[in-house]
Amino acid sequence: MTSIADQLWQDVGAPLSKELFGVPVQLKRAGVLSNVITAIADQVTYQVIDQEGFLTSYTSRDYTLPVAEVIWNGEVKEPRKGDIVVETINGVVSEFEITPMAKNSATSLKPNGFDWLVHTTQVL
Repeated sequence: MTSIADQLWQDVGAPLSKELFGVPVQLKRAGVLSNVITAIADQVTYQVIDQEGFLTSYTSRDYTLPVAEVIWNGEVKEPRKGDIVVETINGVVSEFEITPMAKNSATSLKPNGFDWLVHTTQVL
């Protein structure tokens, strides 16, 4: 069940956040592009201790994707590991593969139930 605060954010805060900070992206799976999605992008640095005991840092471009906007061929789909996020940054088309980051899964449904969080690494 959605809390009153989550519902208020979804009704008022999320649309304003998308308007101010949203970037248009598409997901690509097996060469097929999704509809255009207004996502919130964020650069996040994750730190893990590798097998040899060294601290290693990874930078991910994380995206928050509204569940209702992740649509291929008219159907709402779940983003998954291996999908590609296509975003134009400063006039250059860039591709980011959805991949696990540190100990985090590649995709996760945020607690509000309205948004996916996906971790990516740049491939193009």
